[in-house]
Amino acid sequence: FITIVAEGRDLDLETVNRIAQGRVWDGARAKELGLVDDLGGLEEAVAAAGELAGLKEYKPVYLQQTIPPTIDLFESFRWWSKNTMAGIGGLIFRDSGFMNNFREQMDLMGTLQGDPAGIYAHSLIPAGQFSF
Repeated sequence: FITIVAEGRDLDLETVNRIAQGRVWDGARAKELGLVDDLGGLEEAVAAAGELAGLKEYKPVYLQQTIPPTIDLFESFRWWSKNTMAGIGGLIFRDSGFMNNFREQMDLMGTLQGDPAGIYAHSLIPAGQFSF
């Protein structure tokens, strides 16, 4: 990676190695270090790409990922269960620790929905405990 950066930015390998060291730089500092040419957002990046490609006229096409109905349904259930249980369940299970565990599980399940395969296996029962 360091070699690719050095060649792409026309910097010597030693300089890039000294700059890198596993660090992450914000945009302004990266520009000072010669790691980026300009700062901007998506529109500026598209304009720069068009210029580099030598295009006088172009119309960018932005693709948006559609949310499968199963994910949308899952997200609706997660929102409903988390908010409903927080109100009603908070009164019933206030001192049992159940609600904290429930909220943690719902948050975890929310992070799983980004899996492109859409396949999940998760137990709501804490490790080492069985419940029937």
